[in-house]
Amino acid sequence: MQKSVLLLFFILVISWSCSTQNKEDAIQKTNAVQIGLTIKGWENQKVLVESRSGKKTTTLDTLTTDKNGHAVFIHAPLPGGLYLFTFPEKRWFIEYIIDDDNQQFSITTDTTDFFHHIKVKKSKENKALFEYQLDVYNLRRLSRKYTILYRKNIKNADSTKKYKELYENLSNDYQKKLKEYTRKYKGTFLATIINVSKEV
Repeated sequence: MQKSVLLLFFILVISWSCSTQNKEDAIQKTNAVQIGLTIKGWENQKVLVESRSGKKTTTLDTLTTDKNGHAVFIHAPLPGGLYLFTFPEKRWFIEYIIDDDNQQFSITTDTTDFFHHIKVKKSKENKALFEYQLDVYNLRRLSRKYTILYRKNIKNADSTKKYKELYENLSNDYQKKLKEYTRKYKGTFLATIINVSKEV
């Protein structure tokens, strides 16, 4: 009797494993969306999946991470565009691109510093997007720093001149970065995003 129960258990485990693997194989053979998300420091928590069009965002799904901060977003094929993982009750979000040719990839990051820890596998365009976002993030941090120092030293002519020049150099660096990325990724959705940001 005990042997029969054990045999039945192993048959069920093998059947479940085969079923899961077949489901994953089927998804990978189609163009269905399958995006893995792993976030250190966000274990057993909710994550919203949203699409963005202009200023409008639409919630597509709600995920729950496991004890390792891992979740998978699976969906029928989606139109190429800008999408987000949003974290309820926090001001955090991750922007990423889903394009028509690649709807299966994975993203990892850490809540201690989203921008500096973010990594992506199997998506060159998102790798470029995250690189661009990090550059812009660092430039904006410096911009805020110089603005604060300028205001603190508003009565000191030498200091205000110095920080004004630093700010102007930073602005020029920002414009150069935009041109560099649009040239490097011409024809991609990333280039479209950057061109839109230049117009704002």
